[in-house]
Order: sequence, then structure tokens, then C-alpha cells
Amino acid sequence: MFKIPGNEPAFVDLLQYMDTKAREARTNDLGSLRYDAMSYLVPYEGFSAPSPSDRDKTQRGFWNVVTGRMLCPALTLAEFDADPAAFCCEVRSGEIEITHKDYPSFLYDLDEEASEVDGLLKGPFLVACFRHVFTGGRTAAKRGDGPSSGKATIAQINMMSRVHPRHIAYIATLARFLLSSQHSWDANDHQFEGRAFYYEILGLFDGEGMPMSHKKWITDTLAWWDLRDRLAAVFSAMDDTEARMFVASQNPRTVDNNAQGEDREDANSDA
Repeated sequence: MFKIPGNEPAFVDLLQYMDTKAREARTNDLGSLRYDAMSYLVPYEGFSAPSPSDRDKTQRGFWNVVTGRMLCPALTLAEFDADPAAFCCEVRSGEIEITHKDYPSFLYDLDEEASEVDGLLKGPFLVACFRHVFTGGRTAAKRGDGPSSGKATIAQINMMSRVHPRHIAYIATLARFLLSSQHSWDANDHQFEGRAFYYEILGLFDGEGMPMSHKKWITDTLAWWDLRDRLAAVFSAMDDTEARMFVASQNPRTVDNNAQGEDREDANSDA
């Protein structure tokens, strides 16, 4: 463990301060997303998502078909779709157990899911939550070309230039809680362990000893999230107005895997 000789108390104080600030940041992120996040969900087969105006979070999770489907493990989605009400009931009763190793469907862009990794970590809800936290709620699901006014975003304040696996894992953990029926923050939900889930996501980006196909997935996924391609104007451009216009033009539910050629050239020239 790193130590500061003769000044250990100050080092402990620093760690406590950092921990406090980290908790405050999470609280702020959850506060801004707690209800707005429901507006990033779409109806499913006639079932509606919880309303952003509904303050009763206990009716999310597997008490609601839309949030239940988002939490349903991607590998058992066909079983869910066959009888959503029955599946949700069996989860609530404990007949079906879901752990942190059962990747929820909200992590996926289901239009791409041909295998266990296709579309993984590209889910529209995950992307919308990421944008809400890092580039502001007005950028999360806005359509059209007009700029979004407002104060500087977290990404701009901190001069983020790349999306790191920790950013993705953090937002995935928050998103999982937001979809659940838990009223107050708790990383765990029955057999689901939030801390383990966070590290499970991080572990996906550890290519050591993995086959080349997985290493390629890591490279491709980070390139997909990479700010130089996806949100370059927000994070690296000097002109905030242009940045907001770029993000406002993006649709998180139908994100193209490849940035437009012109945007990519601009991003690469800025890198």
C-alpha cells in the first residue's frame, strides 16, 4: 500500500475525502437519472414503461414487463417473450434466480445480438444513461439538429477524451439499479451482486490470455464508444455550441456503429 512517511493521518484523510466525493457523485448521478431514465424506455408489445412522473420506484423491476424485460438475462429473453407475466412472477417468487453473471438485456443492442457478445455493451438504454450523466440529460434522447442550451457537461468540465471501461461499468451498474424495484440505493438485489457485476463488466475488457476474437471485440467495442468517433465534438472540440449541436443530432436508440466520415475526419484531426 502506498504510504506517505510521517504523514499517514493526512493520507487517510485524503482517502476518506475521495470516498466521500465519489459517493456524492453517485448520489448526484442517481438523482438526475432516477425518474428521467424511464423516458428512455420504449413500450413492449402493448406494455408501457413506468412513467417518469411516477415516484414509486417499487413498481419497476419485475413488477413491470418493460423494465423486467430489460433486466431479463439476454440468454433467456426468448423464454421471457413467450410469457412475460409468468417469467416476471417466477423471478419475484425466487423460482428463477438472476445473478451478476446473467448479463441483462439492457446491455445489448438486440438488433445485433446473433451471439453472446454481438451487440454487448451497445444497448440504447445504456447509451442514453451514459449521455445523461456525462453529456447532460438534453443530449440523451434528443432528436434533430438544434443545439441544447445549458451549463457545461461533466465530460467538458473534466476534459474527457476517451470512454474508459470504468465509465461503461459504472453506468451499467447505475442503470441496473434504476431498472430495479429497489426504492433506495443498494448495489445488491437478491442474488444479484452489484459490486461483482461492476467488476464482471470491467473483466470483459481484460484481454490477457483471451483468444484473438475476444481481443478484437475489446478493440471494436472501445472504438465504438471512443469519443473521437462517437462524441468527439463534445469532448475534444473547443466550440461548445458545435459540441451541443453534434450530440443533439445523435439518436441513442439507433446509433450507427460507424461515425459519419466527415465527423471521423474531424475527430482524428483533433486527436
